[in-house]
Amino acid sequence: MRTYDSEKIFCSKCNSILASEKDRCTHCGSNEKTIKLDFFDSIKIYEQLKYKAKDKTKSKKKNPILDVFQGVDLSRNTGELVNKEREIDKRNDRYYEHIETFDGTVIHHCEEKLTAHIGHGSAKHKNIKKQTI
Repeated sequence: MRTYDSEKIFCSKCNSILASEKDRCTHCGSNEKTIKLDFFDSIKIYEQLKYKAKDKTKSKKKNPILDVFQGVDLSRNTGELVNKEREIDKRNDRYYEHIETFDGTVIHHCEEKLTAHIGHGSAKHKNIKKQTI
């Protein structure tokens, strides 16, 4: 949110501070004015760590054997920023996900075998409409 903190009006000729835009300078009588506005803004920086590991020796597939995410992410459910940790480890058959708000409230926690993690995210069953003849 951008806003300005202060507004100062100066005489352009002698640099004296004026009370209002309508006043003439009391020192030199000039009607020329300079208006100085001080703006400020704020920014918040959040970090994420993502990495993937691939085992090229066993397979030529491009799918990672390890997919890790740690950091701040946007919650799909609430639309707010949350702390998120997720690890998908195919080599050790492990799925771990922990999502919580900044005050420590746990929104979601899941730790199970990856082969048991079915029906979530990209592993959801697709609806196939049967065609009748």
